[in-house]
Amino acid sequence: MKYKKIIVSVILTLFVAGTFLYTFAATPPTVTTHSLEIDIDVNKFTEKSPELIQENGLKDDAEFRLLGQRDNAEIIPVSPDNYYGRQALTQTERGTIRTAIYDSIVYAVKNKMEDAEFRNIEAQVSKEDCDVAWCAVKYDYPQLFYYNTYQYLYGYTSYSGKNDNEIPEEDIDYVALRIIYHPFSDLEREKVEFEETSDYLIESAGITPGDSDYEKAKKLHNTLIGWVEYDHKAAEENSANSLSHTAYNAIVNHSAVCDGYARAYQYLLYKVGILSHIITGYGQSGTSPENHAWNMVWLDRKPYYTDVTWDDMRMKNGVNAGISYRYFNINDDILKKDHCINKKIDHNNGNAIVAENLGYELPVCTATDKWYYNNDGVRLTAENQNDEETINKVATLLAYDVKARIFVDGISFDEWWNNNNDKIFLAYKEITSCIDMPQGGYTLSDNEYSLFFVESGTIKVNDDYEIFIYHNKEHSGKLCQMIYDENGVGAYYNMSDIGVSEEDEIISIMMYPWKKNLKYTKARYMFLDFDNNFSPLTKKYDIEI
Repeated sequence: MKYKKIIVSVILTLFVAGTFLYTFAATPPTVTTHSLEIDIDVNKFTEKSPELIQENGLKDDAEFRLLGQRDNAEIIPVSPDNYYGRQALTQTERGTIRTAIYDSIVYAVKNKMEDAEFRNIEAQVSKEDCDVAWCAVKYDYPQLFYYNTYQYLYGYTSYSGKNDNEIPEEDIDYVALRIIYHPFSDLEREKVEFEETSDYLIESAGITPGDSDYEKAKKLHNTLIGWVEYDHKAAEENSANSLSHTAYNAIVNHSAVCDGYARAYQYLLYKVGILSHIITGYGQSGTSPENHAWNMVWLDRKPYYTDVTWDDMRMKNGVNAGISYRYFNINDDILKKDHCINKKIDHNNGNAIVAENLGYELPVCTATDKWYYNNDGVRLTAENQNDEETINKVATLLAYDVKARIFVDGISFDEWWNNNNDKIFLAYKEITSCIDMPQGGYTLSDNEYSLFFVESGTIKVNDDYEIFIYHNKEHSGKLCQMIYDENGVGAYYNMSDIGVSEEDEIISIMMYPWKKNLKYTKARYMFLDFDNNFSPLTKKYDIEI
């Protein structure tokens, strides 16, 4: 059958998907650092207990590994048929039509077709149907990074043809969505690079088949934060054309704004069998709200929110606060304190208005089972603040992981610390070989406290890839990370400047071994002093990876 396609009406209007374009630029909450005052008679404490070490299953420094096991996880990825947006469309009143539009958009993008088209006579496709389906695809498919999710053209085309047996001579109207693509020079190569780098990140995260979904999500959360830098320039330029809105730029080029973080996290979760959906709205961490994006993540069939961008706390307000878990697997009650779903800020007047016509329901997140502070962290409440179990968990985290993350729920942290620091040090001393009281401090972001101990003259590294050093106020120099390959040859190194301070202090710095995409087996950390010809001020800290 032969017929000729005639564009009767070039696309009528430029439609910015979701009825608007907004830049995602909400900055994480403010972080402050404090030193701890401790007045304890260390002579009253006994030597460490081997039984307690065995009971807690703590590892030697030599056994400490940054990246965990490197086995490739034999895990079934999430099927596109089960993506949340598509499933949600099927439950709507016009689900059959909208799901067909959704599938047509996906097919067109995968084949890099200029238009996605739908016959309007039979389906009665409306602009609203297209808007809703477009949103569902946009928030389901991070791997289709090469089309512009924030703009498409909407209009009508007509077909005319002549075939006496099959096609009437009158025109048949179609709805057409004109898709706009990013200008990749070699898309097939870049698709391969995207997939290979995604697999590398999953490998670097140390995900194994035996990991729970919670453990997989946490490892990917941390690895992605170490891999990506926030693109402030793209946020300021307010451009829908920036690749920093894509999973590709986050994963391949280490640079993204918050929807790029969220899409990269979503795709990595898909690959290890965890369902996720992108949520947009605005967040308020400072004086004014800013448009923002984050993830909904399903663990054990229950939905939670995770905001990877706001959990990236490196060098915020001049403080290197490292990785946060404040927004890892939270529910609606916690989220709504500083996030608003599907609202955008109209920067002309500062008002919040409805952002997009999603046209499908988002589930309510009420579960707390997988919230970080009900698992790996410590949630301090009036009921458990003085319990022996709470004290021992804090001490164990300080001994094994250097840092104890504490969520203070309805009590005073200072009062709790003053009442319990001697008990914490006693438990800490029994786990470690520490004799003198270590230096202590904490960072604070709202009611999330990160408590840490470092003994004088040591470097420690925790499992979130933070390097802690007790720094003498009289010296300046560089904290060095040296990475070795499988043959024991130095693969690369990087340094971070440490200046002279007004007092002795604990320095916490994030340096990520996988940043250079190199295979290696060992990491070494040293502090080098400018005044003493780069001689180590502290003992070296070696890690078998």
